Amino acid sequence: MIVDQSVKTALREKLKDIFGFSQFRGDQEAIICSVLEGHNTFVIMPTGAGKSPYKWDSPRPLPTGI
Repeated sequence: MIVDQSVKTALREKLKDIFGFSQFRGDQEAIICSVLEGHNTFVIMPTGAGKSPYKWDSPRPLPTGI
């Protein structure tokens, strides 16, 4: 899957709907796009950098179209 602008827009909408945030922090969006593109992605982030959504919510299936 190639992550184009429509996918990024949908990701931002889900971020707002699910977590209430209007934008990703730091490299969060790039990390998500890397995973969606099928890359093995290893992430090290400091405490407070916004890892919890990945840890707790990543096993959930993504909505159709994302």
